[in-house]
Amino acid sequence: MKLSFAVASKRILQFMLPILLTMLTVAGMNAIDIIMSGHASTADLAGVSVGNSIWFPIYTGFNGVIIALTTIIAHLLGQNKPQEVSTALKHGLYLAILTGAAIIFFINLIISNINYFITIEPYVQEVAVGYIRAISWGVIPLCLCNTLRQFIEALNFARIISLVYLSALPLNALINYGLIFGNWGLPKLGGIGAGYATSITYTIICLILLIIITQQQPFASYRIFQIIRLDYRIFFEQLRLGLPIGFSIFLEMSIFSLTALIISKFGTVTIAANQAAFSAVTIIYMFLLSLSIALNIIISYELGANNPVTAKQFAHYGLKFSLFLSLAVIVLLFFTRAQVAALYSNDPTVQILIQDFLVYVLFYQLADAILTPSQGILRAYKDVNMAFYIALISYWLVCFPIGYILDNYYNFGAVAYWNGFVCGMSVGALISLYRINYLQKTSLPKI
Repeated sequence: MKLSFAVASKRILQFMLPILLTMLTVAGMNAIDIIMSGHASTADLAGVSVGNSIWFPIYTGFNGVIIALTTIIAHLLGQNKPQEVSTALKHGLYLAILTGAAIIFFINLIISNINYFITIEPYVQEVAVGYIRAISWGVIPLCLCNTLRQFIEALNFARIISLVYLSALPLNALINYGLIFGNWGLPKLGGIGAGYATSITYTIICLILLIIITQQQPFASYRIFQIIRLDYRIFFEQLRLGLPIGFSIFLEMSIFSLTALIISKFGTVTIAANQAAFSAVTIIYMFLLSLSIALNIIISYELGANNPVTAKQFAHYGLKFSLFLSLAVIVLLFFTRAQVAALYSNDPTVQILIQDFLVYVLFYQLADAILTPSQGILRAYKDVNMAFYIALISYWLVCFPIGYILDNYYNFGAVAYWNGFVCGMSVGALISLYRINYLQKTSLPKI
């Protein structure tokens, strides 16, 4: 059956909108951390920025193992194998605990030797280290949350996740307000308090999701607490898909983090402005990431149900939908960039620099409109190794060299690295389109 753009878009939106609401809520929590830390002081904002630059790429890299569960479950649902879905979820929860433990080990190893990696102002370093240590308390609950999210979203109940996360947003803001500024008799921790607020919030979310999954149908029928015999083949399948995803995400996140650390040489004002621009990018990125997840679920289900022609149509319409969406966001950001900058800082100098960075964000966003949804499509086809190679080429063979050369040989300053981002993302988008077209021509029947 040939789909129309309207029919495909409607189904994509049914999956995407609740996922988008969840992603925006997650981004909102991060933005609250950044904004409230910035209002504590510019140095607190810089410390949280450096802390995020260290721990976030490690977390997102390991989290790739968890993300693979969405593809696995959606394929099994398409094949109508509910018992195997239950088994995959239980193994996924075990891996989430192991993943969380590994993240805690590595981030604490790095901050124990932070002086070997960067040289920054003493107070900024104190905030960065304290923020990471505070975050580490909530890493395992966060990994469990993500695993449960993959399961619930693959079952097309993403609205439940969005309601839980949305309800937690004001709680996160209140905890931040209390711990950062020392209100209601709580200790005044500055930027470090944002880390504790995040840990507390995700622990509460994890408990709520566990209650829902064990008490409400259709989730309770999967009996996640029923003891099963571990099957290392299932672990291997999730690792086979998850590790390349994790490595590709790590390559992406680490280039942003490395750039943020390099930009720290330009001073506290530039650090703060760059972090604010990254935070704005993250919020915009949530739109495309939610679309990528929706396409992954839909196409994985269709491939599992042996409907390759329908899967191909969803891939085509999904990319077209992404371009329309991104153009709307780009226009909106162009006309509101001054207001966006004012949200992140009261300092006029910082605001002007944020607006300069946001101009580059507009071009970056256009390339990302192709690259991010393409990653979801490639994962649905389980072509995860190619996604890794695309990340390697785009970020480390194009993006960073261009930024480094423009900075060190042509004195572009901090914007040199934003030029690199735009070039790297554009290359990645072109390669992704070629790869998807190649897969569909060689592996799937023509429409």
